[in-house]
Amino acid sequence: MIPAPLTAFAIPPAFFPHKRGDTFYYSMKSAGREMCAPLQHQIVTKGEAFMAEDGTQVYSLNDYGYGSPGGCLGINCGHMMTPFIIGANYKPELPDYLKNLTPEQAEENARTQQVQRAYERNIRKEKERLAVAKELKDVDRIQKSQLKIKALESGLMKLVKDNDFLIRKKERERYYNNLESYNKAKQNMEKVIEKEYNKFNEKLNQKLSKEQYRDIISHDLKRINKVMSEHEELARRLQLKERKQKQHIYGTDDYKERVKRDLNKGKTPPSYFKNISSKSIHNIILKEINMRKIFNQYQYIDIKNIDGAYIDSTGKISKINQVNIKHGKQGIHGVPNYRGEDNSGQSG
Repeated sequence: MIPAPLTAFAIPPAFFPHKRGDTFYYSMKSAGREMCAPLQHQIVTKGEAFMAEDGTQVYSLNDYGYGSPGGCLGINCGHMMTPFIIGANYKPELPDYLKNLTPEQAEENARTQQVQRAYERNIRKEKERLAVAKELKDVDRIQKSQLKIKALESGLMKLVKDNDFLIRKKERERYYNNLESYNKAKQNMEKVIEKEYNKFNEKLNQKLSKEQYRDIISHDLKRINKVMSEHEELARRLQLKERKQKQHIYGTDDYKERVKRDLNKGKTPPSYFKNISSKSIHNIILKEINMRKIFNQYQYIDIKNIDGAYIDSTGKISKINQVNIKHGKQGIHGVPNYRGEDNSGQSG
């Protein structure tokens, strides 16, 4: 007897014979949709189901949604049909990883595979957003998209690692420029940016031009300082509260006074920066903060390679990895913080 290939060329539906006895071997893979899973590694026909003389059960494709997008051999099915003569051919030997696979497991694998496809779609879509953000030179959105892509890729890698039947193919994650889709994404992003610009200006008495707005949110210190030199209201809001800041710089007279005051009140000493000037702290704040949030009471920025200590209400000391930026109409200052801890006991 001649074995049917495990996988072979796909036979177009137009070539399927319509006689009752015309039979095919239905290929098998790790994942199969609900309408495909029961047919895997089975003999099928386009006609009515029947039992062959040798006891072979022949399944009807019509009973499993054949011809519909979600049925067997539907959209993105991936299964193949190979001509099979009962009595002359026999089913191929399955590899070990498929031998004991049940239809239920194949369906579950298919659902897991769909999770992988969702990751791939989201990665491609986020890469498109990243390309748009780069064209529009929106630094915040560039950083946000880059972080999201990394998170999606990390999640996908874990999914593939946890499921042996999955294979990661980088080409499915690659972004190919589609002009229609790109232009739509660009229009949507421009609308959001326009809305943010108008919302920002609503909070100001002295309005910003669109060019000034692009400069102030650019994270470019030179461009930010230029706007501050032109815009009195923003300059006042973004100026450093020198005394407040020095209360959090170790060794300054203001810090020493703050320590005495807090200890007299039964509080722990304030958290502090070390080996850095108030001007340097101010420059870091101006460059790293999300300018769209400066009308809030505060925001956090992550920092690296800045010496300092966060002291919680119990006196526990941790190396700082964040700055809590305090905003106000008359200026800003930064309070050292440690991510994951609560520093609400400090007034700032």
